[in-house]
Amino acid sequence: PEDYDLWLRAMRSGLRFGKVPDVLLYWRDQENRTSRTDGRYHQNEFLKCKAHHLAMGPLKKSQEVVLWGAGRIGKRLGRYLEEEGMTLRAYLDIDPKKIGTHRRGVLVFDAQELEQFKGIPLVTAVGSRGARALIRDRLKESGWQEGSDYYCAA
Repeated sequence: PEDYDLWLRAMRSGLRFGKVPDVLLYWRDQENRTSRTDGRYHQNEFLKCKAHHLAMGPLKKSQEVVLWGAGRIGKRLGRYLEEEGMTLRAYLDIDPKKIGTHRRGVLVFDAQELEQFKGIPLVTAVGSRGARALIRDRLKESGWQEGSDYYCAA
């Protein structure tokens, strides 16, 4: 998370990033390395870091946020955004078992009701493989712009 934090702080300060075609570094990814075994590198630490930088950066001008994803990751990210002073306006999801329930005291809406939240920043927090692409497609169809109307966090 400390490397991730460094990159996000650099980005917030205006540093621009780009992808280079060359391999610049090789390293061994072993099961026993610290970043895989030490609790300081748990997914929660990355979510806390994301919440902090979202709240201090792109969400800074808004007090409210909508989270797309009412599952495990969405609930955690929601808690961390609240700890950063954000108000959760709603959760969106496609799972019928979640729609109409509450997460952290906030109502879960069907993702089909997306339009009523236009103008409120949206953060996606769905960890299922392939979900990000589907959500991006749906948001694009509805006229939402990534980087200004919504941000992908998981």
